[in-house]
Amino acid sequence: MSKAATSTYRKFSGIEEDDRLLLIYRTAARVIHEKGYDATSLNEIADAVGITKGGLYHYIDGKKSLLFKIMSYAMDRLEAKVSRPVAEMADAEAQLRALLGWHAELIIDGGIELTILLDESAGLTTEDMHRITERRMNYYKFLRAILQRLQTEGKLHDLDITIATHSVIGQLQWLARWYVPGGRLSRDAVIAGFVQTALTGLLRVSNPKPTNPKLTKGRNTKRSLATPTSRRRK
Repeated sequence: MSKAATSTYRKFSGIEEDDRLLLIYRTAARVIHEKGYDATSLNEIADAVGITKGGLYHYIDGKKSLLFKIMSYAMDRLEAKVSRPVAEMADAEAQLRALLGWHAELIIDGGIELTILLDESAGLTTEDMHRITERRMNYYKFLRAILQRLQTEGKLHDLDITIATHSVIGQLQWLARWYVPGGRLSRDAVIAGFVQTALTGLLRVSNPKPTNPKLTKGRNTKRSLATPTSRRRK
């Protein structure tokens, strides 16, 4: 093992177990996102993490197992950081605003690669794919129920609920592809602008309050929707 690899391994060994798992998941997600699932080997993931392939097997049973663990971790965070706290809110408009904002925060702060990697479901076993699909569908139904309430209350534009729900999910998924740290707008400006844009397209009467009203004085999103981040597929 080289001196650099030895140093990385020592850093890995020196962190808590939960942090090791997070490091493995996020690093593996980044490598798979860059190269594609089929073209990525466990050796490459182990090297990127800074451990041996044998050390990696301490945490996983194989590449399919790792992919499922990464996706499950991403869904765990979505439920813990978005679904459960939003479900505790009484007002449907407040729920929608919070869901959009917290989900956007999770994408930007919690690992863009984890969000994008949900598109690699084809690499899962049939059983694991059903599990992930069910969890994703539950989130879809949760959002749809909020929009349905808003429609019943007369607050939603004259929209088809199914189309509106898919549109919101699509906007969130696309955020993970065009957002790049260090661009013209700040993190807070991106989140505020994203929420405001989504709400304006959904609600009849909406007064979105950006978390950072000075949207032009930050430094984020150096890429626009016209130049999305592309993903290499092998």
